[in-house]
Amino acid sequence: MILFPAPVGPAEIRALLYKRYEAVNLDLAAQRVEIRLREQVDTRGLKCPECGKWAALYDHAPERRWRHLDTMQFETILVARIPRVNCPEHGVKTIEVPWAGKNSRFTLMFEAFAIRVLQACETVSSGAGLLRLDWHSASPNHGASCRTRPAASHHGDSAISRH
Repeated sequence: MILFPAPVGPAEIRALLYKRYEAVNLDLAAQRVEIRLREQVDTRGLKCPECGKWAALYDHAPERRWRHLDTMQFETILVARIPRVNCPEHGVKTIEVPWAGKNSRFTLMFEAFAIRVLQACETVSSGAGLLRLDWHSASPNHGASCRTRPAASHHGDSAISRH
C-alpha cells in the first residue's frame, strides 16, 4: 500500500462534514484506490437528519464503503464511519452523506455513470463487465440503477430498456 500525501477525487467527496481525508491508499495488485474520509464536526455539533436542528455527536456508525468513479482506471472506494447525532426530539440518528443515497453502496456520481453505461449496452452482463460489477449489482431492479431508472425485463440476460 502507498499513501498519497494529497487528497484525490472531486470536491464533492470532501463536501459538508467530510472536509478532510484520513488516508488515500493505492493497491497496485488489486488496481484499487481507497480513500478514507473523516468528519470535521462543527463546534455546534451536527444537524439531525430528521429536523435539521443542531445536536451533540453521539458516536460513529460502523465503517461503510461506497464505489466511486474510477481514478485513472483504478476502482475507487470511499470509506468512512458516519457520525450519529443524538437529537433530543428524534433520538440517535445517522447523518446523511453528500455523496450517496441513504442505503446505497455506490456514490451518486458512480450511479449516474453506471446508468449511462447500462443504457448504452445490449445486455446487463456486458454493462456489468465494463463497470466491473457483478450482474446483481448492475441489474435494473437491484443495483446501482434501481432508484433512477424504470424497471426493465431482465430475465436471464435480456436487453436493457433504453428509456
